[in-house]
Amino acid sequence: MSTRWIYLGVAASTTSRGRRVPGVGRAASSGAVVWLLAGVTPPAIGQCSWSGPSTGPAGPVVAMVAFDPDGPGPALESLVVGGLFATAAGQPAVNVAVWNGSSWTGLGLGLNGEVKALAVYQGQLMAGGKFTLSGQTPVAYLARWTGSAWVAFASEQPTGDVLSLAVQGSSLIVAGGFQWVGGLEVDRIARWNGAAWSGFGLGADGVVNAVLPEGAAGVYAVGAFEQIGEVGAARAALWTGSAWVALGAGLDSPGFAAARAGSDVIVGGTFSTAGGTSAVGVARWSIGAWQSVGSGFSNGNAVRALASYNGAVYAGGVFTSPAQGIARWDGQAWDALDSGITGPSPSVYALTMFRGALAVGGDFTGAGGQSVRRVAFWTCGGAMCRPDLTTSAVPGSPGYGVANGTLNNDDFFYYLTQFAAGNLAVADMTTTAVPGSGGYGVPNGLLNNDDFFYYLTVFAVGC
Repeated sequence: MSTRWIYLGVAASTTSRGRRVPGVGRAASSGAVVWLLAGVTPPAIGQCSWSGPSTGPAGPVVAMVAFDPDGPGPALESLVVGGLFATAAGQPAVNVAVWNGSSWTGLGLGLNGEVKALAVYQGQLMAGGKFTLSGQTPVAYLARWTGSAWVAFASEQPTGDVLSLAVQGSSLIVAGGFQWVGGLEVDRIARWNGAAWSGFGLGADGVVNAVLPEGAAGVYAVGAFEQIGEVGAARAALWTGSAWVALGAGLDSPGFAAARAGSDVIVGGTFSTAGGTSAVGVARWSIGAWQSVGSGFSNGNAVRALASYNGAVYAGGVFTSPAQGIARWDGQAWDALDSGITGPSPSVYALTMFRGALAVGGDFTGAGGQSVRRVAFWTCGGAMCRPDLTTSAVPGSPGYGVANGTLNNDDFFYYLTQFAAGNLAVADMTTTAVPGSGGYGVPNGLLNNDDFFYYLTVFAVGC
């Protein structure tokens, strides 16, 4: 089940419902800010477990995406991983490989440089990174998998490294260290609308490490920039759809990751303050102000990946405290995941959902005491049943809004109620209702008919 944060106001006084508007320019209230998780309480660590392939890529994994090439067809989704390696489980796999649940394979001739980002756009697999060729085929920094070979994404390509890819409706957002796309100066961030490239105003004066879509047209960006568009913005900014705005006083060192937590955005990086507030490696942008998320991370303080899974936020990176390489925020504290990951220099660079589990990629050789190779899976309570939302459809009754492992009419009518009320934390389930397309099953901060029809589909399929 997809679960996200709900803001309940100061000292648990009020709750705000309805369609979300980017939180820019609003002063945070003083006092204790209270947070709850919608739909389900995070399971105890003891109810979760590690698993993973004992063989894998021969070098670090820094990007991952679940890819289902036949969409609603019978084949299960596979996990595509990218990074810096030549083989996977002894099979040729040049910087990109596929795990089908039982074995590793490469994808064509691979890519001749590090793969830094992966995405599924309009049903096709996309890769961005530091490469220029696939075999002898030019694919400068951005490539598309046809099903049999890698080709250039478009006739006009980025002129430098691509570090982040994100799908927003019918558009693909591309960010990194490049200044141009073909003959168009975009300064490190660009949008492909399906037919042509466009920029985001004047772009950024430094590298953009990560982008996160905000609704239908907004985009959060974090990186190493000091100015973006016409505004000073220390390493964190929001494109409103027409202009860039700074996120307060920003970050004191680069940001590397961004993820949504309900109406908030969680940012990870190598910083120690956000908006002047102590926030070591991780911070929350909420109702127009920065907030810390616990005591953060030390001994490396580099958060490189963020994700929400089963009612909690997960952070991966290069750190040793409060845990080694990966930790879970349950709303109160950061917790280690059992015995965590191990290896000579264990680190996590990528997190994504795969077949009901949290897929973890990085540079490690063990997870939870098991021998794995740079890819592992953290599963809580078995496979998730996403349409299972409640025990009862009667507001105020025991079990209202608490999944119970049974899918029935109560879940359906509960969803209808939350959809009608505009409760994004429960009802925002997808970007598109078209199976196999980019954003399918991925919340986007908007509530519309796509969410309704997506729920009808997953409810009908059952669990």
